[in-house]
Amino acid sequence: MLRRFLEHRSLFTPDRRHFHHRLVDLGLKQRHVVIVIYAMTFIAAGLGMFMMVTRNGDSMVIFFCISLLLLFAFRIVGSVRLRDTIVGLKQKYAITHQVQEEIRSFEDAELYFRRAATFSQWWHTVCFAADKLDFARGLLPLTQRDGTKRMLVWEKDDKDIRADEIVKMIVPVRDRRVGSALNLEVQIHANGSLESAGRRLTLLGRLLEEYSIANLTG
Repeated sequence: MLRRFLEHRSLFTPDRRHFHHRLVDLGLKQRHVVIVIYAMTFIAAGLGMFMMVTRNGDSMVIFFCISLLLLFAFRIVGSVRLRDTIVGLKQKYAITHQVQEEIRSFEDAELYFRRAATFSQWWHTVCFAADKLDFARGLLPLTQRDGTKRMLVWEKDDKDIRADEIVKMIVPVRDRRVGSALNLEVQIHANGSLESAGRRLTLLGRLLEEYSIANLTG
């Protein structure tokens, strides 16, 4: 269950790394596999029941022995790799912390979007959100009412970002003119994870959809 959790898979997804599958792969017959599992279950359950009639200190020793027994058994058959599990737990914690930071940045930007009433304020808020969500650059081409064109550009003040760490995307933005749409080109700092870049792009897309230019009053 822990392995599947760290692999971002359903706990009920079948695979060939289950304990009894690993025993079969080691060459044991099905009957012998069942006997081994029954024996381990009997020993663990017996020790567990013995814990109920022992003192507190002795109970902890027995619990520790049961844990070592199960860990050793799973380690022997290769169903659980302790080093991989520790690395997976660290990665899981890092991802969870990163997601929480991204959500906080999204909520901070949302407060600014709610106060934006003019296009200038809206664009400054987009730049603020892009900075908070660790974007590298944003370009928004505009066509004025008189037909002239201009380009709004925001760029993160970070010279250490490498070109191979940048993900480029086009985000459609609803304009105030009927049938008109703008294309915001964004460059996202991947931070070593395309999954993180995708999450941050989704959060920015939500902000642009919920607080679009079409809703501005000025």
